[in-house]
Amino acid sequence: YPNFAHRYRTSPAEAKAYVRRVVLLITPVLVVVSSLLVVLAPWLISTFIGPQWSAAVPILKILAVAMLFGGLMALIVPYVRAIGQPHLVTKTAALQLSIMTLLAPLLIWKFGALGMAWATTSALFAAVVYLFLRAKSHIF
Repeated sequence: YPNFAHRYRTSPAEAKAYVRRVVLLITPVLVVVSSLLVVLAPWLISTFIGPQWSAAVPILKILAVAMLFGGLMALIVPYVRAIGQPHLVTKTAALQLSIMTLLAPLLIWKFGALGMAWATTSALFAAVVYLFLRAKSHIF
């Protein structure tokens, strides 16, 4: 946050170019790490916590995708705050909470822990899409 805020105060155009570079550089890294977690989930679970935890593999795969969305949020939220648009962060959090409130009980009841993973991933996906759409003119 302080880095973005300083850059924005000094030069809004430079801050916009900087956040765009950060997003364009970090997003592929997030995609690769998330994809690796999805592909390696069976091996990771078996190796590090044992084969008796194999039922956790689908949960890890879903949460690896959620991690991608969470990483994107972690890139954009500080910038949105730094440029004086904290209300967008608040609205995004409210959207995410609303989706979790609606989906979590239903999906947990139907699918257990897997349902919670899906609720989390869905809420993060909606939040990141909303925030990007609302903040895109400040980034791209």
